Amino acid sequence: MSTVISQKSRGPRWQQVLDVAIACFHDKGYEGTSLQELADQVGMQKGSIYHYIHSKEDLLYEVINKAHQVAIELIDETTSHTDLEPLQKIEILVRSMITRSIEMYPLASIFYTDVRHLHLDRRREIYKTRVIFEQMYCDLIEHAQVAGQIRTNAPAMLLTQVSLASINSLQAWYNPSHSIFEPMITADTCV
Repeated sequence: MSTVISQKSRGPRWQQVLDVAIACFHDKGYEGTSLQELADQVGMQKGSIYHYIHSKEDLLYEVINKAHQVAIELIDETTSHTDLEPLQKIEILVRSMITRSIEMYPLASIFYTDVRHLHLDRRREIYKTRVIFEQMYCDLIEHAQVAGQIRTNAPAMLLTQVSLASINSLQAWYNPSHSIFEPMITADTCV
């Protein structure tokens, strides 16, 4: 299986390649997007794209991994606030996740729709990151339970899964380009 080229060899055009890949994968789907099309939109020869990746799947992996990194950064930032109560941290995190999902709609939707196109070992890597995120989220809920801010008659992991499913389902029905709900969908209305 191909591996992604080292981050050290990536120049300033890498972000442009990623941005174009996100737009194309979102608009046409992973299977409907060719490397030639990506190269054309970036303004480079198709062969030059191989400076950054070995295959189109490498690019999809990087896009999906970027979505995970955004989530990890959000939870790291939220948990770093030592002056906040656990429930306040959860509220901040949920608001941030909803806001970012709306702001980064194409990236978030690719994350949920195209992960199936990755080879099994890559999907396992992605799922490992997801498990880490879920455990960090669950830890916040457990702290809120211990503090008496969230009910304890349901396991923290169940509450984690229900909460995250609610947030993540936004990608299943929300489309910013033609949503009748757009004026109503904000972090404030979802928390």
